[in-house]
Amino acid sequence: MIVLASALLSACGEQGLEIDPAQALPMPQDYFVAAERAFCNTHARCCDPSAASVDACAAFAESNAAALAEVISDMQLRYDARQAQACVRAIEEATADCGARPFLGVIHRYLPGVLDLPACYGVLTGSVSLGEICSSIEGVYSNCGARMACEAGVCVHTAQRDEECSGGLACARPLACLPSGVCGEPLSDGAPCQQGLAQCASGHCDSGGTCAVSRTVEEDFCQFGEPW
Repeated sequence: MIVLASALLSACGEQGLEIDPAQALPMPQDYFVAAERAFCNTHARCCDPSAASVDACAAFAESNAAALAEVISDMQLRYDARQAQACVRAIEEATADCGARPFLGVIHRYLPGVLDLPACYGVLTGSVSLGEICSSIEGVYSNCGARMACEAGVCVHTAQRDEECSGGLACARPLACLPSGVCGEPLSDGAPCQQGLAQCASGHCDSGGTCAVSRTVEEDFCQFGEPW
């Protein structure tokens, strides 16, 4: 799998990286820059506010900028600049409170599109047809067309609400393949679940087969330490 981040182009300080919510994001790399700034700000605010940590976050992201630009270009993804701005605003709002419990997941710091936020779903989309060869980044950004996913290198149909999802057929985001075998809204905290199938709204099915409470922003960003 490919894990990528973006360059950060602003100055660092003890309060994190400045974000201009109204900034234009004309290119895909601009989107990753803005999203990564938001994540580095969250890490500085909730985990480690030191200038050294902020600088390290910026350097880690910058080292992946060239790879990001190359992969996105090679995949020939369509980019929606307006949706990108909405996504960045949603990221900032979802991570504003260190004690809040939106489901984010550690990898989301490196790949903003993984965020389970509807505003982020349509930032980068593909146009490859059903059954044709495709590529993807972490199974999130793929160059398949609408209502499809890239599975084993081929564009396949994604099941919609109330459609069967047994046999490995993926559900369209943000739906989940429920224990009943059909696609529907992710399960709430405390509901019975099957591990490894991403059925819970919290993103966590515990060892007892129950949807656990989602982690807080602070837990999400800080529990595994710094990745750089």
